[in-house]
Amino acid sequence: MKNQRLLIISCAGLFLIAACVLIAGGVFVWQGATGNGLMGFLFSSTGGSIAGVVKDKSGDPLENIFDEETIIVALYCKDEKADIDCLRSGFTDLDLDELFEAVCDKGDTSGDCLVHLDEGAALVDEDGGYRLDNVPAGDYGLVFMLKTPGMMQTRYIPNAVSVELGETTLYDILTDLKRK
Repeated sequence: MKNQRLLIISCAGLFLIAACVLIAGGVFVWQGATGNGLMGFLFSSTGGSIAGVVKDKSGDPLENIFDEETIIVALYCKDEKADIDCLRSGFTDLDLDELFEAVCDKGDTSGDCLVHLDEGAALVDEDGGYRLDNVPAGDYGLVFMLKTPGMMQTRYIPNAVSVELGETTLYDILTDLKRK
């Protein structure tokens, strides 16, 4: 009987340790996930997300439909000490070619990068949607960037969004472009 109690107590202790490791692992492994409520808090301790649709002047989604076209939405940090990959003051001094060259692939360690895709910038998808994850709570601007053969355009939106911990902030970007 004594051995059975010891076995039950040992199993309960191991279960408690496994549960703690699982929760702690979730906080570390899943820290970029977003959501609401308790799970959102547990698994999104580093910030929130910004998501939306880039729209043409008629209000229709500006689909990224051409292979030779690039549409990007990038974060702009007003706070120079913000702990996120984003465009900062001075980016407007660059010409458009330099600005597009300064948006690099995730993991690119070259010194010419101002912001990286899947970190502080996102490619607009074929439905006009974009999403920026793991954004620390705070206020941010957004920069819309379009590059097609023969045309480049940017739009700086200085006070676009406020991001809350564990929440997704929705922000659609209206452009003056029109698809035929």
